[in-house]
Amino acid sequence: MKKVVLLLLIAVLLLVFSSQTVLARENKKGVHILFPEEINKAVELVGPDGWVIIPVGPKDWLQIDKWQTFMATAKKIKFILFYA
Repeated sequence: MKKVVLLLLIAVLLLVFSSQTVLARENKKGVHILFPEEINKAVELVGPDGWVIIPVGPKDWLQIDKWQTFMATAKKIKFILFYA
């Protein structure tokens, strides 16, 4: 439970501190994906610096390796992420 709270806190802090960067981006395209494996298809649709919304359930937070890979890929592509 502590890990989940810590991850949520980090996500909120990242959103708050990156808000200026988010507003300055020119790419306004975005896409909703259901699975982290779809991130490569998302970059084909919206291009780099795009927006991605992905649903994350309570059980998903426990799969650290899966999400670490997803976050690293998103950072490399410079996607803006929203979790639903």
